[in-house]
Amino acid sequence: MKGIDDRPQMLVISGFLGSGKTSLLQHFLEYQVQRDRFVAVLQNEFGEVGLDGKLLDQSYSVTELNEGTVCCTLAGKLRPAISHIINRFQPDVIVLETSGTTNPIGLRDDFLPLSKMVRFDSITTVVDASNYAAVDSYEVAADQITAADLIVLNKIDLVDEQRLEQITRDIRSRNPHASVYPTTQGYINPGLVYEPVRVSS
Repeated sequence: MKGIDDRPQMLVISGFLGSGKTSLLQHFLEYQVQRDRFVAVLQNEFGEVGLDGKLLDQSYSVTELNEGTVCCTLAGKLRPAISHIINRFQPDVIVLETSGTTNPIGLRDDFLPLSKMVRFDSITTVVDASNYAAVDSYEVAADQITAADLIVLNKIDLVDEQRLEQITRDIRSRNPHASVYPTTQGYINPGLVYEPVRVSS
């Protein structure tokens, strides 16, 4: 039908090692599956996975298939992988989960040529409040904050109120445009922070 946008929604989840990306993703998947939306998760290790000989001739490898969710490991370039996933699974949502050491700066530009296939929503970065010192120690951790549209400040139960205020101020100084959501165990209501998925009937 004319006027219906049937492109899948595209989200990126970033975050340094141990920040809680997996917990956030699990909550997101549960939310979408409960609403009968099919989600494809692309796990991108940027070069590490490509060393696996079994994946060299493929754009992605399906590693897990559950009701309402397919999990794939990216082994090639983003465009053919997304194209194959859309053609094979017709997902409502595609989530690109980057590795803990991936720098997402510039990743947004990679999605511009994909605009005919997907509706890019946002980059979410998960930040570990209990290990915030990593932001000063590792440039990639700082860049993950800078690149974000949404920042999930996780594990706030492991720091006191004064420290939490310091961290929040520092995050806002690094990225004044991103929304910051304090969480424990990566829980956030996706319906409140992400663009609603358009499901055509």
